[in-house]
Amino acid sequence: MVDIKDIQEKVNRAVHFKRDGKYERACKIYEKLETQLPNDPTILKSWAKVVALQGKYERAAEMFARAAVMFDKIDYPEQSEICKSHFINLKKLDKNSAKFQMYLKAIKG
Repeated sequence: MVDIKDIQEKVNRAVHFKRDGKYERACKIYEKLETQLPNDPTILKSWAKVVALQGKYERAAEMFARAAVMFDKIDYPEQSEICKSHFINLKKLDKNSAKFQMYLKAIKG
C-alpha cells in the first residue's frame, strides 16, 4: 500500500532541492517515486521540470507530453493543458532568448 504522507514528504523534499538548484538530488527522489507510482502524471510533471532545469530539454519535453496524455486519461484537462504548454515552450522557444530564461526561472519556483 502506498503511504500518501510519505509520498508527499518526498515530493516536498524534491521540490526543495529543485528550488535550491540541487537537481541531481531531486531527480533521485523522483526516480524512486516513479517506481512506487509508475503512472502518476503529477510526479512525472514535477520531475520534467527538474530535467528541463538540467538543460535536458528534449527529455523534459517528452516527459511533459507523457504527463499530458496521462492527465487526459484521468480527465484532468487543466493539468494536461499545462503540460502541453511546457512541451511547446521547450520545443519552440529560442533557448538563448530572455523569454526562455524567464520560463526556466518560473519553473524553478
